[in-house]
Amino acid sequence: MKTFCVLLIAITVCTASATYAASSAWRGAADGNWNDEGNWTGASYPGTGTGEVATFDTAASHSTISLNATEISVNSINFLTDTGSYTVSADGGSLYAQTFRVDADVTEKVTQIFNVEVHSAGNAFLTNDSSTAVLDLAGGVVNPSEDTSLRLSVNGTGLVKINGARASETQGVGINKLNEGKLIFTGTTSGAVNISLNGGIVLLDSVEAARNTKIGVNRGIIGLGADAFTHSVAKSGGVPGEIRWSTAKGDSGFAAYGADRAVNFGGFTEPVKWGGFNFIRNGQGLILGSADSTHMIDFKNPLDLGAETRTVVVNEGINAAGIDGKFSGGISGSGALTKTGPGTLELSNENPYLGLTTVSEGRLLVSGSIAGEATVATGAVLGGSGTITGKADINGSLRPGDGIGTLSIQNDVTWNEGEPWVFELGQSAPSMEAAQAASDTQDQLHLTEGASFVKGAGKQWVFDFAGTGSPGWYQIVRWTGKTTFAASDFTATNLPAGLSGLFAVDEATSALYLNVISKSGN
Repeated sequence: MKTFCVLLIAITVCTASATYAASSAWRGAADGNWNDEGNWTGASYPGTGTGEVATFDTAASHSTISLNATEISVNSINFLTDTGSYTVSADGGSLYAQTFRVDADVTEKVTQIFNVEVHSAGNAFLTNDSSTAVLDLAGGVVNPSEDTSLRLSVNGTGLVKINGARASETQGVGINKLNEGKLIFTGTTSGAVNISLNGGIVLLDSVEAARNTKIGVNRGIIGLGADAFTHSVAKSGGVPGEIRWSTAKGDSGFAAYGADRAVNFGGFTEPVKWGGFNFIRNGQGLILGSADSTHMIDFKNPLDLGAETRTVVVNEGINAAGIDGKFSGGISGSGALTKTGPGTLELSNENPYLGLTTVSEGRLLVSGSIAGEATVATGAVLGGSGTITGKADINGSLRPGDGIGTLSIQNDVTWNEGEPWVFELGQSAPSMEAAQAASDTQDQLHLTEGASFVKGAGKQWVFDFAGTGSPGWYQIVRWTGKTTFAASDFTATNLPAGLSGLFAVDEATSALYLNVISKSGN
């Protein structure tokens, strides 16, 4: 910090200025050397003294800047409003810096690449507040100090990349992910490297990054881009290869990128308990998937809910297969499960938890079984080809199967008017009697163990047949108890062009049938 003295009415006033010893802006041509003073606006190039700042604020299609066998030491490197894309290469030089910042006003799709190891110790900061720019430390970060650990805070709402981290022999590297942006951590690690997740996404994008770090979680998403997640839940303070949840500051979880990824704590599908020591805290939701995840995340560990109501937040990604998250290890406990978020969750194993299953948003596919009751809110969807033991109260939509399939429920189902039920139809049968034996040619709801099909609140109940079907008969709901519905309660929509549907409730076979006919009467 410099001190400037100004004479005002014969009184000497000394004021402190925040100007660094040398704050220079790049004005070089497309390519140039960092240590060429003519490429900067200041009296000298930044990097020769304490507290210097290098600023990039000129539009260039792409500039490559060589360190040119020079050791450059700056306090801060800033990319401001009109910056272009820059690549900084080592070429025998080295870079020491504490702060990198991309301004929120950077609106172009630019990438700032540092193909040089960034040396830093103590408190350091990577901040990208731009929604379009990328800050890429392609050469990785290094802690050169044997006296001070590197505490690197990754801030902002934009994308930051770090290609590896190297600790010194005695001092580690700690990466603290803050705010709602995304950090892609890839490459190799050396020494003690810890990651603390306090918001946004940390995408582990190499096998070594996914396996050799110690991770602490408060809130946010761990993205898996290269391998399964096999960290053990820490038994104490945590060591490399372990994960621990510290406090319930928000929801946290996992997302898959590049391929379907598994979460398998310990690598041996060891059971985990929600609210247990060092695991997801009481009051904290478990996240599966993210808005930009490309594949399904599969939670393989048996999960004990305990006695509480637990919330699973399933985000809808860009997964072509359509399933964003899956519990394949089974869920137990006396607690309840609430599914929120717009994505699709699959329960593929036996799930003997006793509490209520609430589908508040998105879609729940039951391809295994659940022991308790279920309720589906307006706007939400229940589907799958598995079994539900308890009662089901449906205000949203029912879509059996994932494709054509039969959903079995061993207790009463109440359909409250609201969302259409979506059923896919295959090849029709020539008669009602023949349709009884053709249950695998269309979606079907099968109510077993004396269960009834109950008319809830409303006046009209709509089936949407998704543009499928052919003239003939389909059996779409079967029950073993009773029904309070009449055929006139139902309306058929979205059949193929030229076709309409009539419903029949047959007490002899305890079933609801659809007769698809041509509108022309042929």
